[in-house]
Amino acid sequence: MYNQFPYSYYTPRPLNAMTNTGNLLNLTKKFNWDGFLNNAQRTLNVINQAMPIYNQVKPMFKNMGTIFRVIGELNSSNVATNTAAVASATPKFFV
Repeated sequence: MYNQFPYSYYTPRPLNAMTNTGNLLNLTKKFNWDGFLNNAQRTLNVINQAMPIYNQVKPMFKNMGTIFRVIGELNSSNVATNTAAVASATPKFFV
């Protein structure tokens, strides 16, 4: 069938060749707890500074739909005709 062989050429390597224990031991020796804890502390400080900002901005985003509805009502034609009628009225002075 077009020079295709029914068996694969994959030959698995022995288990000890696949696991490199020397690199695994070197990885644990290179792990620096001081650096890890320092970076974790910096990350937590940034989060502690950002949380109050998030808590202050959150209600503004929750009320965004209401603000757009109020603006839409202010821009509707009923309000525009009432303000035009008030603006065209002549003032009456009583002496």
